[in-house]
Amino acid sequence: MDEWIEHTKLFLSRISPKISFGTNPMTGFSIALDMAIAAAGVILPFR
Repeated sequence: MDEWIEHTKLFLSRISPKISFGTNPMTGFSIALDMAIAAAGVILPFR
């Protein structure tokens, strides 16, 4: 159970929300999730 919790924490720590507003926030906005991956101890953005 502890291992599952640690893996979940690691996964969720790599997700970052991105919210963008245009010139008219009522019609021009976007919500996205960005995720970073770890490679050799370095966190890289995932696209």
